[in-house]
Amino acid sequence: MLGGKCLIDHVADGLRSQVDEIVICGREWPGMTSVADYPIADMGPLGGLCGALRFAEANGFEMVLTAGCDVCQSLTWVRMSPLPM
Repeated sequence: MLGGKCLIDHVADGLRSQVDEIVICGREWPGMTSVADYPIADMGPLGGLCGALRFAEANGFEMVLTAGCDVCQSLTWVRMSPLPM
């Protein structure tokens, strides 16, 4: 969570005005189109990309934009000092 909102929602909000549709690959997410990994579930990033490309082709999209995002339940921030010059 960041500012009370899941990271995946931050990414979707940032992309929403720049794409025709937001599709979540490899998991269900409320309010968004979900696509399974391909060819099998839980394949990780490559399975998600393959699922996205198949979805795009089947639905007439010419391009796919990907944005990796971890969906974590909590996030711990560590304040770091700038590196000395």
